[in-house]
Amino acid sequence: RLLVYINELNLFHCGCYQLEFLSELKQLKNLIVDFWQLVSIKRHTADQLPGSVEIKVVYNNNKKLCQMLVCKDYHTSSIRIPLEELQSGTVQLQCNDDNFFQSPPDNFKYSGDIIKMDLSEGSYSYSDECEFDISVIDTLQELNIARCDLDLADCRIELPGNLIHLNVSGNSISHALPNYIFQQSVLQKLNMYNCSLHHLPKGIGLLVNLNHIDLGKNHIENLPDELCSITSLKWLSLHGNELTSLPVVIGQLVSVEYLDVSSNELTSLPDSIKELENLTHLDLGKNNIEDLPEQMCSIASLRWLSLHNNKISCLPLMIGRLPSLEYLDVSLNRLTSLPDSVRQLVSITELKLFHCCCYHLELLSELKQLKNLTVDFWQLVSIQRQTANQLPGSVQIKVVYLDQEMCREIVCED
Repeated sequence: RLLVYINELNLFHCGCYQLEFLSELKQLKNLIVDFWQLVSIKRHTADQLPGSVEIKVVYNNNKKLCQMLVCKDYHTSSIRIPLEELQSGTVQLQCNDDNFFQSPPDNFKYSGDIIKMDLSEGSYSYSDECEFDISVIDTLQELNIARCDLDLADCRIELPGNLIHLNVSGNSISHALPNYIFQQSVLQKLNMYNCSLHHLPKGIGLLVNLNHIDLGKNHIENLPDELCSITSLKWLSLHGNELTSLPVVIGQLVSVEYLDVSSNELTSLPDSIKELENLTHLDLGKNNIEDLPEQMCSIASLRWLSLHNNKISCLPLMIGRLPSLEYLDVSLNRLTSLPDSVRQLVSITELKLFHCCCYHLELLSELKQLKNLTVDFWQLVSIQRQTANQLPGSVQIKVVYLDQEMCREIVCED
């Protein structure tokens, strides 16, 4: 504390983790620490560090390898950490190193207050068994280890038990979903997008506090009923899986507001979908749906509905009973007409009709809130001048100029 002129201090791999004294080094300009020292710096200490200090972390956490590099006069790789991040309780380390994920040292006792950690985008490879233990960081609430080339099922991972947000997207899960995920009893947001997941176990129902879960771009064929028991769930994405049906009890998701089941192999919807009374966004695009239940027209809260690229030949007769609907996409279907009740969609601002074989479009003149209309060439030339005269003056009309097969191919490939 008395080294009043010290401007550079290198501490990495020296076993010191009580670093409150740093706040009194008012001339400090450069500080180099290791990972476990970094997470031990309290926000209160970081607040009192000189604003111009540059903090670097040595991300090679293997002490023997680090010593070997230093002995051979190799530069020890480090990453600059913005002081503002530490002051907000955040650690962000995007780095590439085979030995970054390591257990804490034997003499380590966590005394920091880190709440958010981002270790995403690393390209980690392992010659031995993967080990990642940060369970001692018991203040941690948000963890991002997305796209780190990890097999989450084979890694020995230990996490603190009070995470609120967990992002493991872009890694792989070669077999069963790891237990450490189910142990996160207070977890609210879980991202498992693009994890090569084939099976969602019943244990998902243990995460009773979830309100957001992304399971998109996996290979899931069936959903357990237990998923629908998470009544706190508000946001659910199952985009890009291999689902052929939804659970009969999906209506139990009474809080869900956003539901994306696009790019699956669904052929129908369960009647219980009508019970999703808070649903505002429903994406059913790119499936094999032929018929829609009339019951879905009772979801008064629905504002956004995509049905594009299915095999629908007739919309529900009572679709006009969706008073809040603002966006409707029925393109690339087998429709030959729109039900008269479409006239009652008083809130509709965007309508996509291209390649759905509907050419009698007089009802468009009654959609007084319409701002965006997308049609194909033959629909465009079918709009009578009288109908056009009655459209809102601010409406923007777009024409899709690709033929149906080419358009469907492009849509299928996103």
